[in-house]
Amino acid sequence: MSRRINKHILKILMTFVILFIPFMANAFFGKNSTGGTSVIYLDDTRIKIDGGFIEWYDSAEISVRGKGVETTINVDNSSSNEVRSFNVSVNNINPEITKILGLSEKEIKKEKNSISFPVKVEANKVAVYKLTPELPKDEFMFMVFGESRGGPNVFQRIIGDINYRKPLFAISCGDMVEKPSSSDYKDFMKQINSVTVPFLTVAGSSEILGGNRRLYEDFLGSPYYSFDFMNSHFIIVDNGDNRISEDQFLWLENDLMQNKSINTFVFMHMPPYDPRPGKEHPMKLGEQFRRLSAILEKYKVSRVFTAGVHGYYKKDQGGVPYIITGGGGSELVSLDSFYNYVLVDVKGDKVKDKLIKLTFPPLGWYDSLKVKVKLSLKNSFTTHPILSSFAALICLFVLFSVLKLFRRRFSRRTKRRLSL
Repeated sequence: MSRRINKHILKILMTFVILFIPFMANAFFGKNSTGGTSVIYLDDTRIKIDGGFIEWYDSAEISVRGKGVETTINVDNSSSNEVRSFNVSVNNINPEITKILGLSEKEIKKEKNSISFPVKVEANKVAVYKLTPELPKDEFMFMVFGESRGGPNVFQRIIGDINYRKPLFAISCGDMVEKPSSSDYKDFMKQINSVTVPFLTVAGSSEILGGNRRLYEDFLGSPYYSFDFMNSHFIIVDNGDNRISEDQFLWLENDLMQNKSINTFVFMHMPPYDPRPGKEHPMKLGEQFRRLSAILEKYKVSRVFTAGVHGYYKKDQGGVPYIITGGGGSELVSLDSFYNYVLVDVKGDKVKDKLIKLTFPPLGWYDSLKVKVKLSLKNSFTTHPILSSFAALICLFVLFSVLKLFRRRFSRRTKRRLSL
């Protein structure tokens, strides 16, 4: 009997050890296709995509994924003496409002989030097909969120809101897949296949784990780029691994230098600062956060949107509003955090951002208690690592003592019964 009790005690202790190892490790060691091709050749014909990339192609069809609001297909057949004909399918757009200059509606086939049409270019000629949204007014809205991995219920709610609100586009500021594997990316692509407006992405830490961007580029194209629409300029920055390369820094400053738009919006995964008290700057390597902040302040950026922290924070720094919207479904950072996304209304030079809080997914009392306890423990070990570790050891000692006392009393009762 005592052996059985010892086994139970050992199992309980092992369970506690397994539960507390992540917290203690965190306390002491800290937190720390085509590859996105936009140019191909079909024999002597050069095909270039602006505002997107080529997912796959053959001699009869080309599949393009949009990476902005407008997409342009340039077909240069000037070096060929033959007529070039093929079909083009452009997905990740809103077919309800997208027009193709030079083509009639009869020539265009529209589906849920894509448009396909025939291309025919005469010998020694050049043709340009531009897909652009037609809006009734000189104003638009877009949606921003981030940190959706591990929270399918919340993410599906956000997708439902995207399709209901019909913004010009929606953008995730990263951490969309559990790990950078083909199967995880394929699952993610299936999830967003139901979105009926352009769904743009920022490369997060989970997408480029270990600095490998190959799969991200295969499925979602270049990790940093910019585009224009109306009077606004949009910049997607690649800093999912807490750093920005020197080439990207030069590109960013040059892009901002040439920008003539009234409004400028920047999207990235890691914020240049951590709004939580006592936290270090995420981009502390070489003090890159100072360099990045200085560039954004210099060119008077309208808004900077990030994820990186599982919650919602807003702060003006150097005249630039920073908005962290990391409540897309992942485990929240604290008990007072909430799932969320941000709606941005643009009317001329007037920009308004609106926080949308999402209700906590319905949980039973037991699951709710588990979440609250887990968040409380995580917050405790993050804020007071040494004290929390000491308290955990005391709890283990008390539990072990109680179990030991119980075992002794149980063994005494067993001996008494045997003596009778």
